[in-house]
Amino acid sequence: FSLDTVLGLFGKIPKHLFSICHFKIRDHSKGHFWVTVPTGQETVILVCMVTSKAEKRREYYRRCKNFGAIPSLVSVPEGTYDFLPDPDTIVECNSAMSLDLAIFKEKVELKSFSLKCGDDKLSHDLKRRIVQGIKDSPVVKHGDKAMIKHVSLGSTLS
Repeated sequence: FSLDTVLGLFGKIPKHLFSICHFKIRDHSKGHFWVTVPTGQETVILVCMVTSKAEKRREYYRRCKNFGAIPSLVSVPEGTYDFLPDPDTIVECNSAMSLDLAIFKEKVELKSFSLKCGDDKLSHDLKRRIVQGIKDSPVVKHGDKAMIKHVSLGSTLS
């Protein structure tokens, strides 16, 4: 894919707003939903994986004795989004990672990308809990946490 193609897809991800996208990371077996968290930077986004395997994630952190990571599993209220039908869906804030244009081009199967939900459809409470989950995570790198230091929660949809 050309840089223009990557820039075009990257341009669909609102830099200063939250969103939910679907794409496949090359080394993953299948595509996943991802919450994008604004960084205020034009060429960098922060993403957190969305999963319906909440209990498996909690059990994983218990087995690893990383109990501090469990509160960073942010539940998505059941029935909020048609494309997330599982009642046990979470945003895995411990998975937060920054992606710049070069990494995005290298890691993401671009043909798998789709924007599912924009900032205006994400509640203020969910955005607040995601930001807090990232900040409180014992797993997320300090540099990635610093990117959201001044994040605006935008919409006040409750």
